[in-house]
Amino acid sequence: MEDLIHKTFSSTEIIDRLGLEKERFRGWVDKGYITPSIKKAEGQGSRHEFNLMDLYSAALFLHLIEDVKTTRNEAASLVKIWRNTIERDAKVVDVAYFHYIIFIRHHGEIVSVSFFPKDAFRVKETKDMISVVVGFVRSTAIESDWEDAIMINFGQLVKNIRRRIK
Repeated sequence: MEDLIHKTFSSTEIIDRLGLEKERFRGWVDKGYITPSIKKAEGQGSRHEFNLMDLYSAALFLHLIEDVKTTRNEAASLVKIWRNTIERDAKVVDVAYFHYIIFIRHHGEIVSVSFFPKDAFRVKETKDMISVVVGFVRSTAIESDWEDAIMINFGQLVKNIRRRIK
C-alpha cells in the first residue's frame, strides 16, 4: 500500500472513500466543516486537494452526524478540537495509538479530549448489553461532575477507510 501520510486526495476520492453524495460533501467544504489542507480550489477548473488528516476529519465528521447524532456545528467543533489536540501533541499521526477518542463534556462544553490505544478497552457483549472495561487510562484531569462523554472507535473508522484505498 502506498504511503498514505504523503498522499493527496481529491474531493472525488474522499467522496468515494466515505460513500458520500457529491453535493453533500461540497456543502461541507463550502460551509467550512471540512477544509482542504493542501490546496483550496480557486475558481472554475481548479480543485481542492486534501491530505490524510482531512480524509480522517471527514470520516469523523460523518460518523458524528450520522451515528452519534450530533449537529453539524457540534461535529465540526469536535473535529476541530480533535485535530488541534493531535497537531499540538503529536509529531506523527499514529492511528495505532489514537485508536479510541473520548470527548468529555461539562456544562455543554468539551473539557477534555483523550486518546487511547487499541488495547485500552475490553468489550464484552452479551445478548442484552455491551460493556466496556477500561484497562488503561491516560487522560487530562477533569472535574468529577462532568455530564457525558462521546467515545469514538477511531481505529475502526481508519480501518474502513484503508479498506477502500487501493
